[in-house]
Amino acid sequence: MRSAVLALALLLIACDDNGGPVPTAPDGYPFAYATKGCGPTDGPGTRLLLTAEASDSLPTTSPRIEVLIYRRAADLQGEEFSWSGHSDEGWAGRCPVEGACEQASSTRVEFRENAADTVLTGEVRVRFADGSTVSGGFDATWRRTTYVCG
Repeated sequence: MRSAVLALALLLIACDDNGGPVPTAPDGYPFAYATKGCGPTDGPGTRLLLTAEASDSLPTTSPRIEVLIYRRAADLQGEEFSWSGHSDEGWAGRCPVEGACEQASSTRVEFRENAADTVLTGEVRVRFADGSTVSGGFDATWRRTTYVCG
C-alpha cells in the first residue's frame, strides 16, 4: 500500500496541476521569465518573456518573444487567452533585437495552476504575418522588477 501511495505522489510531483507535464519550450526560446507589466490604460499586467539566452536581469536584450496579458499574475491561474492583432486582452510580439518588435497576428496562452509569485507555467502559441509560428510550453521564473506604469 505504501508503495502505491509513493508512486502516486511521485506522479503528481512530475505533473502540473492540469494533469500533464509542461510541453517542451518553443524552438529557439528555451528560457522563460515573468514580470509585472502595464496594460494600455496603466492598469495591471503580467509580462511573459521567452528568451534565446539565460538572463540574470530584465529587460533582456536577447532575442525574445514577449507576451503581455492585461491582468495581475494571480488572475491568470487556470485561464486561457486568445486574440488576433490588437486586443483588450493583451499584446504579443517577436523581438529579434532590442527596440524592434514585430506584433503577432494571433496569440493563444494557457496558464496552468501554480504559484503566481514564483513561477508561471503554461503553453503559448504565437503566429506572425509571415506564417511562422512559435509554440510550446513554459515554466517562467518570476522576476521581481520595479515597474512604474503611467
